[in-house]
Amino acid sequence: MSEERSNQQKLGKLFEELACRFLSQRGYEILERNWRHQNGEIDIICTDGKAIIFVEVKGRSGFGKPESRIDDKKLEHIYLGVEEYIAQHDISQPVEIHAIAVEFIDENNYRIVHFREVG
Repeated sequence: MSEERSNQQKLGKLFEELACRFLSQRGYEILERNWRHQNGEIDIICTDGKAIIFVEVKGRSGFGKPESRIDDKKLEHIYLGVEEYIAQHDISQPVEIHAIAVEFIDENNYRIVHFREVG
């Protein structure tokens, strides 16, 4: 594995950890992390007590907004994963798809934006 790929994976894990911490601090219960399905992976599955929420995490440490990387193809993979999770876990409560964007401002500061009901 290349060093660049390894660094990207470490950064991705950091973005997901920050997103989990953000959600937990706001009362969400984390149910699953990095749940793999036939067409990809759901970064975070959590609940707010009313719905099961599927969260896509995007981050950037350079130029551009991380949320701009959630395109129609990515949403299609998320929908397929949601359908598979519902079928496997016999979910009857409402489901939502959210996104968390993590953007590093500098070495010690970052911002997190929570997008509800994407797609």
